[in-house]
Formats: sequence, structure tokens, C-alpha cells
Amino acid sequence: WEEAAAAAVAAGVGTGALAVEACRDHGCSPADVLAVVEVWRQKRPELEVLIASAFAAPLVVFSGQYGGTLAAWGSQTGAGKTTALTIAAAVWGVPKRIKEVLGTTQNSLVGKVGALGNLPIYWDEIKTTAQMETLEEVLFSLNEGREKGRMKADTTQRPQKEWQTLLVTGSNKSIYDHMVSKGHTTSAGLVRVLEVHIPKRALVGGAHHAAVDQLVRTG
Repeated sequence: WEEAAAAAVAAGVGTGALAVEACRDHGCSPADVLAVVEVWRQKRPELEVLIASAFAAPLVVFSGQYGGTLAAWGSQTGAGKTTALTIAAAVWGVPKRIKEVLGTTQNSLVGKVGALGNLPIYWDEIKTTAQMETLEEVLFSLNEGREKGRMKADTTQRPQKEWQTLLVTGSNKSIYDHMVSKGHTTSAGLVRVLEVHIPKRALVGGAHHAAVDQLVRTG
């Protein structure tokens, strides 16, 4: 275990000792931890860019743009999309409270973007056509840089929340292909989408998930 812990710390796996402790609690062996270290050392730029989005979103304000979307997609399960998005979300809080999931509506998501302002928004598990349609609508709203105008009961205007940030999504299908299939090849939302295909590669089992579980529990 000492060798495994030292290797984890040296490789920067999670928080090192905490990741090893989580693996041990889940019944993993030192060999499992060393396997995690080996996977961690592999170059996965398509996943690293998702994690880096946590630090990139607050810098959007310096670009002069109101918003952009980093869309990760891949049809195979176990490719690492959800894991990478979970790690990124853990930078700013408890992932399960931060990430949007099934049933997220356009109004809810845009409202959250306005509330957070310059912090990243994460939306995972986009699978259905209806969800893709909602995502497309959100892309248009994101580029406006502020929420739509509303009036109070006394007919005065409600203050409009503004933002300059990134929306980071994980889906089974390409949002670009979805929009092109509808003939939306010149939409303003589309040109501000950076898509990243996430291919499936060999990962380890229990130890890999235990390290991520530690992030979820501690935020």
C-alpha cells in the first residue's frame, strides 16, 4: 500500500492519499491503485480539456464573448465523459449538486447560467431527441449574454441576469450533426460550439470509480 500511495501522489491522482484510501474502502488492491496511476499517466487530451473547462470558464470574460459551448460526445459507454465532467464540477462544489441531468429544462438551465455568471455549467447524460432540442435552444440563449426580459406584477421590468461563461455538455450524439440535419448550418449557436469526440479506451474498474466517488463525496 505504501508503494501504491507514493505512486498515486507522484502521479497526481486525485488527492493522492485520499484516492488510495477510497480504493481501499471499496475493496481494491494495491495493484488496482497502480493500474489507476498507469491510466492517469496516459495522454487523454479529449478528457483533459473537459477538466480544464472548470478553470477556463471564468476567463471567457476576457474574450469579449458572452458564452461558448464545449460539447463532448461519444456513443460508447465507459469512455470517460461522465468521469471527466464529474472531476471538473468538483472544482467548484459537490458534483451531483452542480451537474444538470435528465429532465433539465431550458428555463432552468438559463436561469442557472444567469445566477452563476462566470462559473461553468455542466450538463451530462444528454441522450434523447428532446434533450438535444433543449440544448439547441440553450445555445441560442447562451449567446445573448443575458436572460430574456420579464415584467413584475406592477408592470416594472425585472432585473436581467447576465453571464460570460462556458456550457460543458456530455451526450451520446453530436449536437453539430443534430443541428446540421435540421438545416441549421449557419446558426449563431453552432459557430460557438467546440465538439470533442470521446472514444472508448481501456480503463480499470473498481479503483477507477472509487477515486471518482471520493471526489463526489468530498466535493
